[in-house]
Amino acid sequence: MKVEFDFLTGEEIYERVTREEIPAAQRSLLIVTALVKQTTVELATGGYGPFLQLAETLLDRGVDIYLLFAGKPSKGFIDSARSLPHVVSRLQMRICPRNHMKMILIDGRRLYLGSANLTGAGLGRRDKNQRNFEFGLFTKDAQLIDRVSAMVQEIWEGAPCAKCRTKRLCRMEHERLSLALASG
Repeated sequence: MKVEFDFLTGEEIYERVTREEIPAAQRSLLIVTALVKQTTVELATGGYGPFLQLAETLLDRGVDIYLLFAGKPSKGFIDSARSLPHVVSRLQMRICPRNHMKMILIDGRRLYLGSANLTGAGLGRRDKNQRNFEFGLFTKDAQLIDRVSAMVQEIWEGAPCAKCRTKRLCRMEHERLSLALASG
């Protein structure tokens, strides 16, 4: 399969994906990441704040947000989530400890595939001298989007779970997340 894409590195990932594409979502936003940490982003209201504030703006516009990640988010993200329970309750979240993919699918039509996690040094606004070394591609290629979407959909719906040898970890991670969000 031949795919046309834009190759992005470092700050280009933040500018194109986090600053331009994610806020432009109209219908859906799917984020697949291994790590979830407190991630500072530019907000529609001006200034900067936690990713969950940007998510709130999108949710209020009617955008469905799906988040698939590998394990319990960082304390900073959990603290942010506790302060915005009305946002977290509207997110669709799944945990799969085997997930190591990183991708963002906007409206089912625009796709980022790369190395950046949902962290400040990955997808967030971080000084160029503190950013992780990241790269990825951004594409509107329908064939690639269909293939990637099908793979993620299988994981989201739990297709691999029946044969998975680590499914007990999924249950444990879901319980840890629920406890962390509930406790203050």
